[in-house]
Amino acid sequence: MSDYRLLVDQVAEALANQGFCVVDNILSADTHQALLAYCQALDSAQFKAAGIGRAAHHQHNQQIRTDQIAWQQADNPILAPYFDWIEALRLGLNQQLFLG
Repeated sequence: MSDYRLLVDQVAEALANQGFCVVDNILSADTHQALLAYCQALDSAQFKAAGIGRAAHHQHNQQIRTDQIAWQQADNPILAPYFDWIEALRLGLNQQLFLG
């Protein structure tokens, strides 16, 4: 995760100053290709209608969300670089921007 420290700092600074951040090529080209191949190989049966709300308040509302989602697990080695980056980003932004 320490490999991402400088990038997380840049993202936090941009969010604090501009309210948004766009970063290209966070992950290597090989990782991009592996992620793309993995996603393209997903079985459409894995995708479920996206909903809104949590637990007892969860519902499907086609006027708000018409997309479908397929939840993925962080322990998948193909997805690990992505999940490592997201976790580093989450921790860094929580620390620097005092998020919960």
